[in-house]
Order: sequence, then C-alpha cells, then structure tokens
Amino acid sequence: MITMTIDAKVITTKTNKTVLQVAKENNISIPTLCAFAGLETRSVCRICSIEVKGTAFLSPACSTMVKEGMEIITDNDKVRNARKVLMEFILAEQGETENWGVQIKKLAREFNVEKARLKLTNDSARLIPQSEYITLTRALCIHCDRCISVCKYHIIHRAKKGASVTLTFGENNESLDKTNCVHCGDCISVCPTGALANGE
Repeated sequence: MITMTIDAKVITTKTNKTVLQVAKENNISIPTLCAFAGLETRSVCRICSIEVKGTAFLSPACSTMVKEGMEIITDNDKVRNARKVLMEFILAEQGETENWGVQIKKLAREFNVEKARLKLTNDSARLIPQSEYITLTRALCIHCDRCISVCKYHIIHRAKKGASVTLTFGENNESLDKTNCVHCGDCISVCPTGALANGE
C-alpha cells in the first residue's frame, strides 16, 4: 500500500494502479476521451492531463502509475488551459458543431469551448462505405485508437503521421469487405465521434 494525494485529498491505495483508476475509486473526476474500460491504454488524446508536483510537464492520468508520496493536481489553470487547447485541436478535426458527437459535445461544454476556432485540417470529409455494414467519415476521426484496441482481429491500423495520420484497414489499406472483418460492430460501439458508423 502507498499513500498519495489527489487535489490535497490523502489517499491510501495499492500499487500497480494508474492515477485515473485511483481518482475514479475516490470519486475524483478527470475527463477522458481515448480511455475506455477494458481496452489497452494508449494515451493519445491527453484530455486527462494532470499535474504531478515536482515534474516539468503535464502527464496523462490514464497511464501515469501511482507512487508513494505522489502529489497530483487535477484542476488548476495550467491543467484547464492545456485541456482546452487539446480540445480545440480535436474539434478542428470535427468541423462544424453539428458534426460533434455526444461525448465531444459534453467535453466541449466542460471546457467552455462553444465552437472550433481552428480550421479543419483533414480534407477527407466525405462518408466512405467500408462495407455493407460499416461506414467511415475520416474527418470525424480524432485518432483516439479505441477502434484499434477493440478489434480482436487486428484489422484496423494507424497510417502516416502528423496532419496526414489516418485509419487503414487490412494489410494494404483495403476496404473492410476485403479483410477478414466479421462486422461485429465493436469498433462502432467504442467510437466517440461517429467516424465509424452503421452503414445503413
């Protein structure tokens, strides 16, 4: 067992836990987006950024392991400003407010972001039928990697980097119809933005 503090609250907990896990166990709210129960932690969105006293940079709560004597701050100007900027980058990929999914809208309200101030950087805004059952709107994808983590058949991948990053399917950027996808719908169920959707 170790003793640590989160927002000045003294907490005794077991080791081998993340700050996010310990915060949830103690009813301390930390916003998340890419984190999803039961999926691999990938720390890509950084919306769960927190301040660890004694360190120079903010850390993602979803992958930062707790330690003896650790002091965590989840809500101050530095943390709030960082989360707001990160949210605005995410919204730049979403475009107009009518494109925002439920979870995106909730976080935007939490960070007091009413509209996307940055321009859409992804020029693939059209809906692409990937199969009879699944469609993809690349411009709505925020690359949270939930779909990659949940896919039991390892069909979905990331390709390229920076502003050119995109989702690909199969070994050669095929459509889902050309892969061994069983259309279970798990990728749709975990997508927070509607980028992956039912092909109705």
